[in-house]
Amino acid sequence: MFINPMWDHESQRIGKQRCTPNGYTLHGISDLIGFIAIICLFGIPFYLVYAGIRGHFTWGMLWLLAVPFVIAIVGNIMHSYSWHLAKKRQFKYDYEKCVSTWVDESGNQQSYKYGVDAGKSDHSDVK
Repeated sequence: MFINPMWDHESQRIGKQRCTPNGYTLHGISDLIGFIAIICLFGIPFYLVYAGIRGHFTWGMLWLLAVPFVIAIVGNIMHSYSWHLAKKRQFKYDYEKCVSTWVDESGNQQSYKYGVDAGKSDHSDVK
């Protein structure tokens, strides 16, 4: 709920980025939102204990325990929508061949395999 699945391969990640840049950005934002939700999940109970020690705790503050879950749900919705944007472009990932395929705006079939057409910035020329 708080952490989205990792990429299976660089071909999948870069393929989604090339297929739908907006969807890829939403995917990254949803990962950040999940991280914030985890921090809240651990931080809010400490805050409630601190408020209790200081004498500022009220029973109405217990609603704060729901905040990390609401944040995580928002992140999950964004993650799902990012994949919806990719599916609209018929994004598919072949797990055996490690190849991403999709259809671009003009209707042409595109594909990406890490290492084959990665000449732009995927590999550095460091020796």
